[in-house]
Amino acid sequence: MSDMLVIEQTVTEDGTLVLHYPPGQIVPGQRVRVVIEPIQSETTDQPDSELDALLQGMSAYGTRNSTMGDVLQSDAIGIWENRADMQNPVAWLTEQRRQRNERRSKNG
Repeated sequence: MSDMLVIEQTVTEDGTLVLHYPPGQIVPGQRVRVVIEPIQSETTDQPDSELDALLQGMSAYGTRNSTMGDVLQSDAIGIWENRADMQNPVAWLTEQRRQRNERRSKNG
């Protein structure tokens, strides 16, 4: 495989780890190598319950058989619509990346 695909996921309390890969990235039956690297929490050890609930509900939509209609009918559309800190998504994402890079440079 010439390109590496990085997927971040949370291990459940029972030790389960579920990986959903983007369609077209991996051919069914293809051998892959999974390397587990713990990620230092960026803000808190408490999970984002709203996001976790969304991800659990989206498991059916993360498969190769999903259609755009499935995704549009899901709760994912508009989940952050009323957040005051995300009025400008490009600026918000740029700031998140800047903060992440700053943390990474401090941690070595």
